[in-house]
Parts: sequence; C-alpha cells; structure tokens
Amino acid sequence: DPVARDGGAGAGDRGFLDDLGPAGGVAGISVSGPTNRTLRSDATGFFGAVDLPPGSYVLTASFGGLATVSGTNSIAAGVVNTVDFQLPEPTVPTIQSINLLGAGQMVIRWNTSPGFSYRLDSSPSLDPAVWDVSRPVVPATGKSLGATNSVTPGTRSFFQIVRLP
Repeated sequence: DPVARDGGAGAGDRGFLDDLGPAGGVAGISVSGPTNRTLRSDATGFFGAVDLPPGSYVLTASFGGLATVSGTNSIAAGVVNTVDFQLPEPTVPTIQSINLLGAGQMVIRWNTSPGFSYRLDSSPSLDPAVWDVSRPVVPATGKSLGATNSVTPGTRSFFQIVRLP
C-alpha cells in the first residue's frame, strides 16, 4: 500500500499511484493540471507521480493501439491518491466482407485496432502446414483494412487474419 512520506515543513509527497489493469507492458500516462507530466508505467502497469501541487488533474493513459482512457482526480496537500484505469483489450479481427471483383480477384475487409499490424493468410485447406503466410504486414490506421486476393474459380480457399504487435 502506498504511504505518504513527510517531505519536511509539514508537506508530504503528493501524487498518484495506479494500476492500469490487464493490459500489461509499458503504458504512457499524461498528467495535466497545475503541473503537467508525462509518465510511463512499469511492466505491471504501476506508475506514480510525486510532488504535484494541490489541484485538479486529468490523467490520460494509452497503451499500444488500445483506446485512450482519461479520468479526473484531485490532489490535496500531503495525500497520496490511488486511481485505477482499465484499458480495453484490442479488437479481435473478424472478416467483415468478401467482395468478388471478377477475373479471379476478391477484396476481403476486416475490423482492426489502430496501432496494430495485420496479415491476411490463405490456404487451400485447414492443414497448418500449407497456410501461405508470405503476404505483407499492413499497419492499421483506422477501424478496418482490406486486401485484394487472387482466387481460382472452382477451388476452395480459407482465410485468417493475424494481428501482430
């Protein structure tokens, strides 16, 4: 448990201690208010800011391509506040549409989480040994991506979307 320490002249350390939840890894945190700071969590999601002057602060946490989460908290002299952010998990890629263009071409679209990269794999069967994983990796900048793929009429094709870090 966090404990406020005496900083002399009756002023204790003032700041935030937090746990970002299940996202893990290193997250960026901005603290805006009477004093502005940019912080980084440790690998467990813990972060702290000390010696903040009293006042109202907006804390914003972000991790990789996950949604940004913000919250407001007030600091009083000599008090250590604890705040808890829950960063959402990234979207599981799901094929949204397959459009046949003719001449053996089709476009496959899927949902994405910005900040992650994706690869469209294909295979003539579900045997793991025959999946074509040579397609280019595409970074997501919005909520969906698409890729054109060649198909041979009358043959069966399987597709999977792979989200990469």
